[in-house]
Amino acid sequence: MNKKFHILHLDDTLDFTKKMEAYFTAKMADIFYEIVFTTDDADKKLHNKLPDLFIVDLMLHDEHDATPGVEYIKKIKPEYPDLKIMVLSDRTEFKDELDNYIEFYEDKAFRPSDLQNKISQFIENINNKTL
Repeated sequence: MNKKFHILHLDDTLDFTKKMEAYFTAKMADIFYEIVFTTDDADKKLHNKLPDLFIVDLMLHDEHDATPGVEYIKKIKPEYPDLKIMVLSDRTEFKDELDNYIEFYEDKAFRPSDLQNKISQFIENINNKTL
């Protein structure tokens, strides 16, 4: 039995994450998609087990901390240097600043099929490196 590809998604937009969850559940059975809404919850998940891909919303703000996604990525990447990070955002001004921290920088206003293609390609690349 193949291991499920684990995606952890940190985002403060409930509607968006629910759409993503429905999409992955319906279309990509080999993916375990998990949502967290705060950086504190993400820290706990990352500490327990690193996902295969960590998706982060750049403009993240929550009730418990107001750490924007940009600063959060910069904080965690040194602690987890092997963590693969994908940014989903409708803001592009941080792309150059984050080049050394992330694997992908994707526009948040994407079509689900585009995301499926990106993640499928990422999984294939990971699998090819482990063979």
